[in-house]
Amino acid sequence: MLKKRILIVIFIIFFIGCTIQHHQDSPLNYTNKNLELPSEEYSTYTVKKNDTLWKIAKLYHVDLISLCRINKFSPSHKLRVGERIFIPQSNNLYYQWPLKGEVSFSNKGIDIKTNKSIIVYPFAEGKIDFAQNINGYGYTIIIKHRANLSSVYSNLAKIYVREGMWVKKRQPLGKIGKNVRNGEAYLYFELRKNGKSINPFLYLR
Repeated sequence: MLKKRILIVIFIIFFIGCTIQHHQDSPLNYTNKNLELPSEEYSTYTVKKNDTLWKIAKLYHVDLISLCRINKFSPSHKLRVGERIFIPQSNNLYYQWPLKGEVSFSNKGIDIKTNKSIIVYPFAEGKIDFAQNINGYGYTIIIKHRANLSSVYSNLAKIYVREGMWVKKRQPLGKIGKNVRNGEAYLYFELRKNGKSINPFLYLR
């Protein structure tokens, strides 16, 4: 009888140990706080109140399954406010000149000159973060892209977008016009990474 009890106790201990180990290794319980991923392939997002995985996937135009796989979540995972999750970059993200013309360096970006009013296109798809008229600089648009990039378009005479919109690669942003100070028609274009101006030619060819 004593031996039987000992065997039962050993079995229970073994079963609990296996269950705990399985629970610790399960992807559904994985925490990604210390997960390091290349910034060029993934961006990060801090969870806000009422966020869900579905809402975030829709916001960033990524597949829900891919979002769950990268973060090792189940689709039913409940997010916590302040939790940091990784957003996979779209395979369709590519970079393009906003318009063609004569290029010269200016301030922290470049001027692209043209001899006529012409449509300006996004450097890449993204979300319109700013779209307002600035006295002396014309309409200015700032777009947030993935990979912690943002692009600036200034000296526009007309704009066709509004703040909060998601724009595609070939969606017109607006038209450039003659600068009020020097009478020249050009687009001022600036590219930023993590909020700091960078050389646009690192991405434009």
